[in-house]
Amino acid sequence: MTLLRAIDFETSAFEPRNEGDPKPEICEVGWTDLTLNPTVPNADVGKTVSELCLPGDGVITAEASSVHHIVAADVLDRPSFDEIRPRLFDGSPSYFIAHGADFERGLFDGGETPWIDTYKIALRIWPDAPAHKLQVLRYHLDLPRGRDVGAAHRAGPDSLLCALLMQRIIATDKFSLADMVRFSNGPALLPRMTIGQHRGKKWEDVPTSFLEWIVGKGDDIGRDLVANAKFHLNKRAGA
Repeated sequence: MTLLRAIDFETSAFEPRNEGDPKPEICEVGWTDLTLNPTVPNADVGKTVSELCLPGDGVITAEASSVHHIVAADVLDRPSFDEIRPRLFDGSPSYFIAHGADFERGLFDGGETPWIDTYKIALRIWPDAPAHKLQVLRYHLDLPRGRDVGAAHRAGPDSLLCALLMQRIIATDKFSLADMVRFSNGPALLPRMTIGQHRGKKWEDVPTSFLEWIVGKGDDIGRDLVANAKFHLNKRAGA
């Protein structure tokens, strides 16, 4: 059996927008395990664990609380994430799973354990979904309701929902785990334009000049958009 561990974090702040803004620290961690039978495309979802964590400065911003409803008083007597971190390696998981895993990877060093990003894989399997946020996919794919998924934007329930999505991904039998790791380490394969006056259009319908503008913006506009724009420019050039 192969052990996969779906992880979700809630944080004490959003990504800083201005100099001096607090940096996000983990104030809650949740994980749900899947065990994969190597002979069939099937995975069993195990129990969910969640733990509140004390951020380094003990502060949780009002903006962050408005999303997950965790406040500073809730975590005053809780351990730091550094104390909980070793438990994420219990049982030696073969893979870590997260929806939008680039965020989790920025907060937690998984060492040599490879990551699978269910967001990037879902983009490839269900490109025509109305959106690829976890809660949208929950209802679009009618994920199993036999487990209490609970409230959105709490680490335990979101890790369970991510595990249920990964279970569905495995059941499609479209990609190997090795392929999923490779896709997860690269840019997201966006089915449509996500910004500007061409938002919502298929890439084939976006003017070349707009694709060139995106490439020219570089890191200022984000790796995923630039990679997709380059791909479609090369495709138009016959490369």
